[in-house]
Amino acid sequence: MAVAYYIKAEQEIAELDLSVDGKSIPRADPDQLVLLFRKLQVRPLMDFYSADPEDIADLLDSADDEVSVLPDEEWFSAAEGFHSVDVLLTYLREHDGELERQQEIIDDLESYQRILKALAERNVRWHLSIDL
Repeated sequence: MAVAYYIKAEQEIAELDLSVDGKSIPRADPDQLVLLFRKLQVRPLMDFYSADPEDIADLLDSADDEVSVLPDEEWFSAAEGFHSVDVLLTYLREHDGELERQQEIIDDLESYQRILKALAERNVRWHLSIDL
C-alpha cells in the first residue's frame, strides 16, 4: 500500500471534492522538494502537515492517557497553502526535468491547487494529512 498526502478541510463543503491521488509527493526526494521550496521562498508543503491526536493514538495503538501528550490538530490558511503550491507548480511547469516523476507531481499539485483555491475562496482552513 502506498503512502498518500491529501488535504483535510476544517469544515465540509458539500460541492467540493477533496479527493486526490496524492502518492507522487511522498515518493519524491524530500530534501530536493524542501530545497525547491526554499529556492522559491515559499513555505514547504510538509510545514502544513497536522493530524488529529486521536487518529495518531489509534495508529500507534496508544492508551487514551497518552493522547494528551500529542500535539493538537493544527489548521492553516488555505490562501497560504495555495500560494506555496501555485509557486512550485508554476516553477515545475517552466523547468522540465527538475524532479523524478515530475508530471505525476504536477498532477497532484494541480489537484491540491484546485482544492486550496476553493477553500481559500470560502475562508476554510486546512492541513495536509497522510494516508498510510
